[in-house]
Amino acid sequence: MKHLMSVGVNNSRLKPDSFKTLEGDTIREDFLYFVPVEDVTGAGLANALLTTLEKLRVDTHFMKGQGYDGARAMSGEFKGCAAIVKKTCLEALYIHCTNHNLNLAITLACNITSILNCIETVKQVDNFFRLSRKAGNLLKNHILTANPGFKQTRLLTFCETPQFIIAFVVMKPVFSLTKNLSQNLQKEDCDLSACVHYVNDVYEEIKEMRTRADEKFAEMFKSANQISEKISTEITVHRRAGRQNNRENYNGNAEEYYQRSIFIPFLDKYLEELDARFLEHRALLSSIQNIIPAKCAELDEEEFNKTVHIFEEEYPNDVNGTTIYFWFQIYRFLQISGTLPVNVASSDRSFSTFRRLKTYLRIRAGEEQLNVLALLDIHRDVDVTSDRIMDILARKTRRIDITL
Repeated sequence: MKHLMSVGVNNSRLKPDSFKTLEGDTIREDFLYFVPVEDVTGAGLANALLTTLEKLRVDTHFMKGQGYDGARAMSGEFKGCAAIVKKTCLEALYIHCTNHNLNLAITLACNITSILNCIETVKQVDNFFRLSRKAGNLLKNHILTANPGFKQTRLLTFCETPQFIIAFVVMKPVFSLTKNLSQNLQKEDCDLSACVHYVNDVYEEIKEMRTRADEKFAEMFKSANQISEKISTEITVHRRAGRQNNRENYNGNAEEYYQRSIFIPFLDKYLEELDARFLEHRALLSSIQNIIPAKCAELDEEEFNKTVHIFEEEYPNDVNGTTIYFWFQIYRFLQISGTLPVNVASSDRSFSTFRRLKTYLRIRAGEEQLNVLALLDIHRDVDVTSDRIMDILARKTRRIDITL
């Protein structure tokens, strides 16, 4: 069975004399091609990628960055696709997709038992409502009338537990911030600077919640009590034991217990993952921002030398020892920072297009035909007229002359 790889590019398009006028420089993220692959190892994927770029006449000499998800075949340090491509394109800096990083951070932060159980229950509720044709009734009526059974009764019982209510109330403000972050990271014009800015905003918001944990959780616990009163239940804690290995065993009242067992561990783990997974992006951005004149004036000699060394190491072909091209080089590095692939959202979205194109009627369509249809569907801003199509068809040798 063949697998499919989507190839896209981030590029900067310049208009004539745009460097002199500082106008007309636009950053674009474009889909290029669907590549069928059979060898899904790092070497096989790297070979397919480089072969496709050569086929499309993309000059890899100008490749300054490469972005993939965190799969081992792509991100492996020695035999991954990124490492093999970097041997050919020495300046192609690998950046792990920020949206996949965010997903991993959320997944690891949700390893708390109560949070995991709450998310699983929400999934079941969502799936149930999707399958049910009735709408507008209460969840209990849906479960008992539309789809009765042991699993649904069990689902209803779990929705009324204190652990579910507390976990649901805790996740709501955190995931509302995360949703906005995820949407911003998927924008086509999201560059490295914007990515770090978005993450820092969310990090500071959650950090403030952690700093004011007592005050914030008191408000959440009040909301949880209001929910429990509506469903005629009570927020209580488990029976405590002298020795407990399978669940938390904190002392204190219900508010203190759930604050220490759910709220604080969830925020601490989430902050830790955000800091660890986006630290590399902040370090790279800091080096790029150091070449901005306003920032450069604040650097001491050690920081300045460190910044120069980083650029010489990462992009040696763009560093020129003469002062004639000094400002052009700064402009060049800022241009590179704007086109570094911080996400693979366009490639992910291209598979949605592929699902619409690969219908039963096109099951035998060839690779070239599917790619042409995908390009037409994705790049709708390109004006394709009937005259241009006729000109292309007229160049081919045919038994019937269709030239008008």
